[in-house]
Amino acid sequence: MKSKRFGFGLACVLAAGLAAACGGDDGGGEDTAGCTDTYKSYAEGFFKTNCNSCHSAATFKASGGGEIQLDSLALVKKHEEHVIEHAVELQAPIMPYLTQGLSEPERQRLQKWYDYG
Repeated sequence: MKSKRFGFGLACVLAAGLAAACGGDDGGGEDTAGCTDTYKSYAEGFFKTNCNSCHSAATFKASGGGEIQLDSLALVKKHEEHVIEHAVELQAPIMPYLTQGLSEPERQRLQKWYDYG
């Protein structure tokens, strides 16, 4: 009996840990319970640092970023499938461009933000 309670308790702790850096909205509504990452607190800076040198209104056509613009919450959400494929799942071309991709913790955090955001 004790091992079942321990297993359940461990599962709860792990679930809480995964939720700690999940997603949330842009402040216009409620965040998912236990989440700390929102667009403003996490994703906006993530995309500025890792994506906007090619994928922003100011640079995306000139830099070869194609039609993918990632400099607003609406655009980040619109292009979720593309971001997940190339930054999280590391499908070619791997993003950020000319890198070996994001670290495993960075990919997990981004995926969680999309999952819960």
